[in-house]
Amino acid sequence: MTFAAKLPIALATFLALVAPAKSETLKIATVADLDPYNFLDDDGEMRGFEADLANELCLRAQITCEWVLVRWEDLIPSLNAGEVDAIMSYMQASEEFKTRIDFTEEYLSTRPSAILGLAGAGAPVAGSRIGVVFGTLQADWIVEQGYEAVYYNAADEGIYALRDGEVDGFFGDQRHLSRVENYHDATFDIVERDINAGENGLAIGVRLTDARTQEMFNQAIASVREDGTLRNLRRLWLRANYRSRAS
Repeated sequence: MTFAAKLPIALATFLALVAPAKSETLKIATVADLDPYNFLDDDGEMRGFEADLANELCLRAQITCEWVLVRWEDLIPSLNAGEVDAIMSYMQASEEFKTRIDFTEEYLSTRPSAILGLAGAGAPVAGSRIGVVFGTLQADWIVEQGYEAVYYNAADEGIYALRDGEVDGFFGDQRHLSRVENYHDATFDIVERDINAGENGLAIGVRLTDARTQEMFNQAIASVREDGTLRNLRRLWLRANYRSRAS
């Protein structure tokens, strides 16, 4: 996918996804900070599993879609305020979120999760300070296991805190943390793997009153699942040996 211009990471920056013939435009909010799901590359282009999937969904729905970069804590408020039309940013369809917004059918299971520690550190013990992104199923799991949860707005913030010794570990998506471990193998180790933090998968968030957008995306998700496109995108971006952002 090629953008019309190279843009820096900035809030409320719009990045075109696709531009079919129809004039309707949907704005999709993302944080764009979670490789391999959604991130901006060095040229300012949106990349990742969710970027490619969104491109395909919008193409099949015959609509124009635009990315809007939003902080994690502002995703749902921006949606409900009408500033964006959907959220696609590694958001789990949790019961907590369902009290505030609606979701499409899930397009990916979030399992497994993992705990990242400093290189050479062992598994955390009860009472350890574990960083986690607030509002996620991983955050609930941390508390249930007897750890002290330290909440962050984004995974990178928690990983930096781990590096700086502010927490004893960081809990999140195993695929993402494996890439962090691989890129910085002298700094971090996965200290606990294959954790099932909950059953809710990733889905597109829509307003509670927006059944039309929900159904439009549901039909497109069903289409990419049936013809194997969704499976191929998972293999491209999420397979275990994925080590590079280059396509």
